[in-house]
Amino acid sequence: MVMLNKFRGLGAALSCVVFAAALAACGDGTKLLDGSSEQALQKSAQKVMESLPEDKKRAFGEAMHVIMNAGVGELPAAALNQGTVEALKEVQKRARERLDGKTADEAIALAEELKKKVSMQ
Repeated sequence: MVMLNKFRGLGAALSCVVFAAALAACGDGTKLLDGSSEQALQKSAQKVMESLPEDKKRAFGEAMHVIMNAGVGELPAAALNQGTVEALKEVQKRARERLDGKTADEAIALAEELKKKVSMQ
């Protein structure tokens, strides 16, 4: 009986360790972009930038520029010719949707894809 109680205690301790490891894996500290609004994206992009090592900050900044401007080419010519505020808002909305929930590495990869698309056209 005494041995059984020791195993139960060990099992409970092991369960706690497994649970703690699972929580740590879920919350690895990776910053994500929040595209739910313009303000949320600006705030989250700043946090992502601050979390990056120096060598990745430039690549991330360039990626954000590429992604934020990529939607201009997707708008109908009439909207661009009019230069409407609505057209610009649509470009921003599409960029936020593309970036929402992405990490810095994912944003950099997305920008590379978009650059390749443009060079193929």
